[in-house]
Amino acid sequence: MHGWPAARSEEQRERLRAAPHRMLGSLSEADDAVRETCLRASRADTSTGVLLA
Repeated sequence: MHGWPAARSEEQRERLRAAPHRMLGSLSEADDAVRETCLRASRADTSTGVLLA
């Protein structure tokens, strides 16, 4: 990830993984879920709201 989304997600890492950690019961799985979500968000076309494959 490049630019402000990556920096912003690093700043908020603990908050971002709190809910997946509670749901999944594992910090490593929570980190994977957050990473996947950030990657998907970085591929989204923000002008249309469409997720690019």
